[in-house]
Amino acid sequence: RRAAGISSFYIFLRKKKKVSINPVDDIERPRKKVFVREKHFLKMEQVDELKSKLRLLDNIISETFILLAINTAARKNALRNIKWSDIDFENRTMKIERTMEYRYKVGEWRVGPPKSKSSYRTIPLTDEAIRSLENQRSKNKSLKLVPMEWKDIVFLCRKGTPVKNSTYDTGLFKYCDRVGIPRFSMHVLRHTFATRCIEGGMKPKTLQKILGHSNIGITMNLYVHITEDEKHREIDLVADALKVV
Repeated sequence: RRAAGISSFYIFLRKKKKVSINPVDDIERPRKKVFVREKHFLKMEQVDELKSKLRLLDNIISETFILLAINTAARKNALRNIKWSDIDFENRTMKIERTMEYRYKVGEWRVGPPKSKSSYRTIPLTDEAIRSLENQRSKNKSLKLVPMEWKDIVFLCRKGTPVKNSTYDTGLFKYCDRVGIPRFSMHVLRHTFATRCIEGGMKPKTLQKILGHSNIGITMNLYVHITEDEKHREIDLVADALKVV
């Protein structure tokens, strides 16, 4: 900032023909360091443990919400506003077309567009995702009262209304404490999905479309986590290729 201020002053003096050079031009400005924080994700054994203990959630949060997050990588604000009309059971797909969050200051729900244009997408559903959604539909039918405006919403609380913003993360923390595993946020499930897809051989361009990223660089820079096991597998492939027959 100081260098910029001094430079501006000398530019002014040059215009007034008081000086002929700007000494700041010869100063090499330090480049800003770009720090990319490594994204946390769950290992396969942690995912298996999480799934095996989902029955212990005991209505803290929806099992289906967790399983859908693991299987689709959809952000929680998008999942919160998923409607049954967005689910195509026959073609096994789910559309992401809006987000929703509760505005505490005004006491109302606000529905808005997804994060970006590329966030509008259709995600293919796994067998596990389909089964969990069918279970969720049965649970919703057992609710005593659901206001008409929320009839088409997939994830409802016992009052028949959408689940508020922080409930999923706080509920997930309580669940982690109950079953004795390290705490993590809902967004970690998105990172986990991306990592497992890459390790499973999914093409980055396909993953980009599923995650709803605007360009492939975001996908590669933020969501590709190469584990130690993966490094060893890749180097073994190279070693085999280099063997002389």
